[in-house]
Amino acid sequence: MGISITVGFLFLALLLVLAYALFIETRLFRISSAQLPMRHAIGRDLRVLHLSDLHFTKGNKAKLRFLRMLQREPADLVLVTGDMIDDDEGIAPLVEVLGGFKPHLGTFAIFGAHDHWDTRLKNVILDLSLGGYRRGEPNDFERLKRELRGAGVVCLENESSRLGLSPDYREDVWLVGVDDVFAGLADFEKALDGVPAGAPKILLSHTVENPADLAAFGFDAVFAGHSHGGQVRIPLFGAVITRSSLPRKYAWGAFEYDGTAFHINNGLGTGKWTGFRFLCPPEATFVSVKDHHHCRAEFLRDKKVDN
Repeated sequence: MGISITVGFLFLALLLVLAYALFIETRLFRISSAQLPMRHAIGRDLRVLHLSDLHFTKGNKAKLRFLRMLQREPADLVLVTGDMIDDDEGIAPLVEVLGGFKPHLGTFAIFGAHDHWDTRLKNVILDLSLGGYRRGEPNDFERLKRELRGAGVVCLENESSRLGLSPDYREDVWLVGVDDVFAGLADFEKALDGVPAGAPKILLSHTVENPADLAAFGFDAVFAGHSHGGQVRIPLFGAVITRSSLPRKYAWGAFEYDGTAFHINNGLGTGKWTGFRFLCPPEATFVSVKDHHHCRAEFLRDKKVDN
């Protein structure tokens, strides 16, 4: 009798955890804060809203409400680091909400694998069990780019853009955006073409696999996503799955490596076949990019948002 009661309680607890992970935590949107130092002098600090892994598909009303609320917050830049959609049904709401941001220096986006392909369930199972990435059915990628650009979003597909903070292009800040490293689509040589040697550079990359490689390019700061912060975290252990070669402690947050500052975002969404989170709430992050090493890279705080 005692064993039956124990098993019953354990089963009930498991059901409650699953219900929380599926239906509650995925809607517990948070605004977090972080700061990153630039290794070069850029003449001013920048307030950056970092969004990642939106994974838009049909529905997503709570996520849309949260993003519309963020549109009222002041920012110099909005940086979106890939996996913006899961399928073509996500294009319209994504374009509508990103087009509503009006930061002083613009909204910039790069792409992740989910922006290119609508992942099938069998692919998710194989990817999680065997590693790697298996492409699904193609999304309408050209439509995605066309409509984002029509809404005023600058899409960096293995290319760069000068911010215009300095009249001297050699001293100005350059945003460098690469396509998904994990899916084999990144071309750093192409993305850096035309960027002056020694100029301040901020990288947008959906995935960070090897911080040493990125530091060797001389990037001042790197903004990325992909890991979802682990999506499921266990106390004293950390992220369960990161789908990255990075140590678990770097699955989320701010850190420095060999003079380059990194911010990896939890993301706001989940893949449509893995729609759960546990001890890893969805987030948008305001990152204070500090002029010329006036701080160290660190996560500052977060707050829950009633939505």
